[in-house]
Amino acid sequence: MIVIGVSGRIGSGKSKVCEYFSNRYGANRLKFSDILKDILSRLYLPPERENFQKLGKALRDAFGDDIVAKAMKQDIAGVKGGIVVVDGVRYRSEAEMIKSFENSFIIYVKAATMVRYERTLHRGEKGEEKNSYKEFLISGNAETEKHIDEVEALADFVIVNEGSFEELYSRLDEISEKILKSQASIE
Repeated sequence: MIVIGVSGRIGSGKSKVCEYFSNRYGANRLKFSDILKDILSRLYLPPERENFQKLGKALRDAFGDDIVAKAMKQDIAGVKGGIVVVDGVRYRSEAEMIKSFENSFIIYVKAATMVRYERTLHRGEKGEEKNSYKEFLISGNAETEKHIDEVEALADFVIVNEGSFEELYSRLDEISEKILKSQASIE
């Protein structure tokens, strides 16, 4: 099994990277936010960024910084073979959990702040299309976003994603080739 964790700030293109692996290689796609979404659903609260951030912080405060990483590790372990791509690695503990798997990689996606802001206005996530630039900057400084840069230091690959989808996919083709070669050398 290959485990790929994808990290980056809001609007950097994490989901597009995950879609690439899912569509191109049939990767199983898991999202850290799905763990929180399950809990919000049981509480009948809307799955909005602010609620994800509050719940994530509450869980980490109550049960330790690695609580969500532990849950995700179980989810990954439940997948039988192939490629697993994990969307939304935000904390060092989550990156370290990904790296605990034998054949694992972290891809960090980055883009300029204004590029990321423009993307959020047009991607269709509830509430984001109304955000001012100031609100975007505030959400980017939330507790859940403060540690993302630490993950970049653990990344195997860093992608600057400020161009077209074709440019992103071309870079991902190069990265995929390296990942698949490493898998072949393990087998």
